[in-house]
Amino acid sequence: GRLEERKPLLILFSDDAMSIIFTAAIEANNSSTDERYYLFLKRLCQVFTEIGKQLCALWGYSEDVQKPPTFTKYLEAVLAFTEHPSR
Repeated sequence: GRLEERKPLLILFSDDAMSIIFTAAIEANNSSTDERYYLFLKRLCQVFTEIGKQLCALWGYSEDVQKPPTFTKYLEAVLAFTEHPSR
């Protein structure tokens, strides 16, 4: 879609959304021996990658899109995915 239509996706960078996603990732990682949790983590990593791509597209497009306050938490979560034993 058009970049203007993607702005609502930035809600995923809110404190609440980021905390929920981060908690889900930690819980799934703690149960990493179960294949269902591994598949969940894999999909969650894909979602994280995609919202990052949307942020990159919007960040340079519009003056009203600034670095989200949870950007550091987002990067920490991305880094945590690289620490999974399956990498």
